Amino acid sequence: MSFKPSDHLSLNKPIATDGKPEIARYCFYDKDLFIYRPFRTLEEVFLYFPTEKSRKFLQSVLVNTGGTIENGVITGGTNEEYWWKDNYTNQGLVLKNITSTIVETEEIVGETPIGLIDGSNTDFISLFNFIPESLIVIVNGLTMKNFDDYMNIGTQLIRLNFSMQIGENIIINYKKQ
Repeated sequence: MSFKPSDHLSLNKPIATDGKPEIARYCFYDKDLFIYRPFRTLEEVFLYFPTEKSRKFLQSVLVNTGGTIENGVITGGTNEEYWWKDNYTNQGLVLKNITSTIVETEEIVGETPIGLIDGSNTDFISLFNFIPESLIVIVNGLTMKNFDDYMNIGTQLIRLNFSMQIGENIIINYKKQ
């Protein structure tokens, strides 16, 4: 199941210069359920991006290992962010260092979720599964309200009720599941 730009065009996601939606560069798009999710395995990444033309140097790819998938939602497991070291080989994916702060109580503090800030994207993905009630979303220093300003979909996807402009920032705090 490789990447097909036509699967994404109806979602009005920003399109990169090579014709692929930006959000689809780091997540798998399930065209039957109309959702983005982390890749389940590195093999799934290589099937989704089969050629060097579909890979971008230093592009981030989110992979969940050990989780289970039901109705397109991954539960459990560990999310890790990889980068393409080069465009040509399957050995080109390297593990990226995680930049969020992990506190002993399994709280994630000050994580910048994965997602574009480009004036049209509204979806952001946390590095780890979170306990939904614990999620705190902070945009430009202001704490957002659940349902009024954002919705969490599953235990990793945060959908803002507005799009952020270039130069704005978002951080999230939560308890890991």
